[in-house]
Amino acid sequence: MKIADNPTWLLLKKKLAMLEERATTPEKRAEVVRLRKEYEELSTISDSFNSSFSSRGWMAYDLMPVRVMKVALELSKSKGISSANDYLVGYYDKGVVEAGITRLWGVDPFRSRLYLIKLAYEDFLCGRYHACIPVLLMMIDGVVADAGNNLGFFSEKSDVVAWDSIAGHESGLVAAKKIFYASRAKTEKNRIALPYRNGIMHGRDLGYANREVAAKCWGLLFCIRDVLAAKRDEEANKKKYDIDKMKSAEDIQHDMQALHDGLQEVLEMDSFKRKPLLIGTDIPATGTPDAYPFNSPEKTLVEFLELWNAKKYGPMAEYVFLPSYLTKSKMAGRLRETFADKQPQSFLLIEITDLSSCKCDVTAKVAISHKFGYASDHTVTFRLLYCKLGSTELVVNPSKEGRWKIVDNFGTIHQIGTTLEYLGE
Repeated sequence: MKIADNPTWLLLKKKLAMLEERATTPEKRAEVVRLRKEYEELSTISDSFNSSFSSRGWMAYDLMPVRVMKVALELSKSKGISSANDYLVGYYDKGVVEAGITRLWGVDPFRSRLYLIKLAYEDFLCGRYHACIPVLLMMIDGVVADAGNNLGFFSEKSDVVAWDSIAGHESGLVAAKKIFYASRAKTEKNRIALPYRNGIMHGRDLGYANREVAAKCWGLLFCIRDVLAAKRDEEANKKKYDIDKMKSAEDIQHDMQALHDGLQEVLEMDSFKRKPLLIGTDIPATGTPDAYPFNSPEKTLVEFLELWNAKKYGPMAEYVFLPSYLTKSKMAGRLRETFADKQPQSFLLIEITDLSSCKCDVTAKVAISHKFGYASDHTVTFRLLYCKLGSTELVVNPSKEGRWKIVDNFGTIHQIGTTLEYLGE
């Protein structure tokens, strides 16, 4: 079975066939032909990638960009597999690894390990691959063990297959596990290119400390993150799939039109972006929510900070981007755990970065006290997304009705007042 045979891809194939039957004009037929061409490329590229690169320690995962897989496959054909491998090693640079680490916070087993993963990241940036790689291998084993049945990733019986997932397909992680867990019975002094767990952790592969092995460990870590997220969301995804499966041809045509309209808005996203705001001129660096523009990311953040100060964790949950697997009450409990014993005394906005019309980073210096010490300043960047009311779907045109939500990425705050604060920074 291929990734192209995953339920979502097969359902999309069925929808295209239904649209093809209803295409009565040359324009509609041309649109279906275009959609089918895109479908053929997107549905098969992950299979092609795994087929070409899994033996070299790379695997497709849900949030690996299609363009990266596409470039690697094209390089493999035009310049050879070694050039494609070098490209993938280079792909895991500072920005990609930082973004990947940020996403780890959303999957519970990673949270208590983030400070060690950050240390591995610092070692990676400095070229201390001898230190980075063993830590990543340990974290990979541990998160899988915590996620289910107390079996680490490298255990023969660990479950790393997820329904309707690219990362959780048998051609990806399962194949990689067999390679990485190979027996290494003899000491090898020469450079290796694969993160052999047994050889590295048992001191038999002495040439492991290089950027290629480190990059493959990061890829493996991020792939496992996507698998654990897919397993966590499996029930909700199956319910959504069952609803989509029952849709009529008219529903599908409406969905396709809505998708087309949405894509058009995405193409015009830059035209919706705000003019850059100057803190202290356009908006104040500090103040009450009334001092900030209506339904702005800044106003939303200041309201959130006020609720935090009042320890109102239930209302705080209303301000957080809520994934499908979490109820508001569970989010409130998570916020209570993260923000308990930490009190914001004051704040200053220091930077606002509009990444797009619906994505904004607001960096603030927040004076926070905790039960083990006096207030001290902490620089925290909050990411906010503009979403449909009661939904996680993004609204790219801010003139349309929606609400700014704060992404649950509070690792910096969680560590305040703990030893992790000093280890993880």
